[in-house]
Amino acid sequence: MYTILTHIFIKDYNCPDNPDVRKAYGTLSSGLGIFFNILLFAGKCLSGILSGSVSILADAFNNLSDAGSSIITYIGFRISGKEADADHPHGHGRIEYVTGFIVSLLILLVGLELFKSSLSQTLSPEPIELSNREIIILIASIIIKLYMFSYNFFTSKKIGSAAIKATAMDSLSDAVATTAVVISVILQRSTGIMLDGPAGLIVSLFILFSGFSAARETMGPLTGTSPSPELMEKIREIVNKCPEVQSMHDLFVHDYGPGHTLVSLHVIVPGDGNFREMHDAIDKVERELYDTLHCETVIHMDPSPKESGGADSLEKKVLSEVQSLDPRLTMHDFRLLKDESGNHIYFDVVIPPDFKHLPSETAQILYDRVIALGDYHAVIRVDVSAE
Repeated sequence: MYTILTHIFIKDYNCPDNPDVRKAYGTLSSGLGIFFNILLFAGKCLSGILSGSVSILADAFNNLSDAGSSIITYIGFRISGKEADADHPHGHGRIEYVTGFIVSLLILLVGLELFKSSLSQTLSPEPIELSNREIIILIASIIIKLYMFSYNFFTSKKIGSAAIKATAMDSLSDAVATTAVVISVILQRSTGIMLDGPAGLIVSLFILFSGFSAARETMGPLTGTSPSPELMEKIREIVNKCPEVQSMHDLFVHDYGPGHTLVSLHVIVPGDGNFREMHDAIDKVERELYDTLHCETVIHMDPSPKESGGADSLEKKVLSEVQSLDPRLTMHDFRLLKDESGNHIYFDVVIPPDFKHLPSETAQILYDRVIALGDYHAVIRVDVSAE
C-alpha cells in the first residue's frame, strides 16, 4: 500500500532529492496522519459516548491531538518548501526541524502523563473494565497506528526527514501504549492479576525515550551538529580529483534544512598557475558539488607558497612543533613576512574535536614554542575540525 499511494499521489516519486518531490512526500504523509487520526477520533468518540467508557473517550482525544501534530508537520513542510527571500537568504528549510521538535515535545508530554497515571494505578490498582466491542476498537486502532508508523518511517528514510520520523515514533508510541492496555485487560480477565499500572510504567518509559531521541535528532541540526562522515568524504573526493587542487582544508558544512546545504572550503592551488584557468576549474568543481550533492559551495583559492628566504626550512620546524603537540594536528597557510618591525609568522592549525586543549590554549602553547625558535612574532589561528 505504501508503493500504491506514492505512485498515485507523487509525481517523480523516485526523485526524493527534488525539493518539489520531497514536499509532496511530506504533504502526503501529513495528510494521511490527519485523515486516520480524525477517523480514529470519530470512531472512538462515538463508541465512548455510547458505552460510557472514559478510557475510550480519553484515547479518542489523544488521537485528535495526534491529528494536530500532523497538521503541524504539514504546515512545516509547506513553509520549509518556500524559496529564499530577503529575510531568509538560505531558504526556510530549518522550519522542518522546528516542527519535528514540536512533535517530539508532544510525545514527551504524552509519556509524562502516562507515567503519572500508571504510577497512580500501580500504587492503587483498580480493575480495567472494557467490553469486547471496546477491545475490538482498540485492536483496530493498533493496526492503523502500526500502518501509520511503517508508512511514516519508510517515508522519513526515503527523504531523510527528522520531522516525519518523529511523527512515526509518535504513532509507534500510541500503538505500544494501546497494546499494553489490551494485554492488561486480557490478563486480568484470565488470571485476575492487574498489570495495567506496571505495564503502563514500562510503556511510558519507552515513549519518553522515543520523545527524547526524536527531540535530540531534530535539535541537532538547529544547534550545529557535525555533518555525516559520508558527506564529508564525498565532498573531498569531488574536490581532490580536480588536477589544479594540491590539497584542501577549512571544510565547513552549514545545514539550513533538507536540500539547503552551504559548503565552504579552501584549496591550495599552484602559486604560479594561470589564474583564469584555475578559476574556471574551481567553478567546475562547485557546479559538480551542486549537481551531485545539492550543495551550494564557496571555494577559496590559496596559492602554494614559493621557496624564498628560508621560509620552507622554518615551515618544517614549525610543523614539527605543531605535530609534536599531537600528530593529528595539521597546519596550512604558512607565511613568513619580514618588514621594519621584524619577522612575522602567520599560519593556521586544525585540531580534532576531542583535543585535550581549547583552541585558545592551543594557540598560546604553539606561540610559546614558535617564538622559542628565534626572533619571530607569531599570529596563529586555531580551527576545530568538523569531523
